[in-house]
Amino acid sequence: MVSSPPSSRFQIRDIDRAFLPNFLADMGVAVIISGGMGGGAVDIFNERSVEVVLGAQGDAKTAVESYLRGKLHSTGSICHEHAHEHECH
Repeated sequence: MVSSPPSSRFQIRDIDRAFLPNFLADMGVAVIISGGMGGGAVDIFNERSVEVVLGAQGDAKTAVESYLRGKLHSTGSICHEHAHEHECH
């Protein structure tokens, strides 16, 4: 039997879920570009006047350059269930 290695990603406890959106807003971040994100994080970013661009794919540098040229637009890809690592359903 082959088993998967333990995940190297840390788990965020429910009480800490607001930390990163608030931390980034406090640091002056104006835009978040992501492939997908949970609705709670999107809500916090919106409340903190941080623009959320969802549905980005591929290289981060290319995504930022596309955004700066006005070519990257949010698909609104909000994650409702995290069934598998890096996937939203």
